[in-house]
Amino acid sequence: MILHTIIVRGSLILAEFSDSEEDYSNIIKKRILDVKNVQENQKILKDDVYMYAICDKDLKFICLSKEDDETIFAKLQTLIQAVSQIETDGNYSAKLTQILHQNLRKEKIVVIQDEKVDQQSPQQTRLINPPKLEKKDQIDFQKKLCFSVMLLILSVYLILNNIITNA
Repeated sequence: MILHTIIVRGSLILAEFSDSEEDYSNIIKKRILDVKNVQENQKILKDDVYMYAICDKDLKFICLSKEDDETIFAKLQTLIQAVSQIETDGNYSAKLTQILHQNLRKEKIVVIQDEKVDQQSPQQTRLINPPKLEKKDQIDFQKKLCFSVMLLILSVYLILNNIITNA
């Protein structure tokens, strides 16, 4: 079972997701430097956690797992093939996130940052699927729900009042 997956360019994390209640984000970030820039399957065992990695061109595809499972390399290859078919214009990180979601079918997908041409000051963003409603959205929903309930009560009152008056 894959616990955590990231797609990296250099030291810049483009997309990340976790399938575990535990926080493996810090572990995988510390271990990025252990991955060599070679296009071969890499498996590294450290502290009872396996790290699987494949480099493709300038991207690194890295997964953490507690299991010694060679099929993870096949999943990483599937990701590489999917990524090679997308356009790099526009919101590249969001596209990578969609690929993680489509190929690994996980609940929590996190886009860490949008790639910018100027890598010195990238803008941090966080998107979580399914999206959580912000406080303002919750209040708007509650207002609309309350209004709908009031309209329903008023309609029932008018109908009953009309029936009683005509009887």
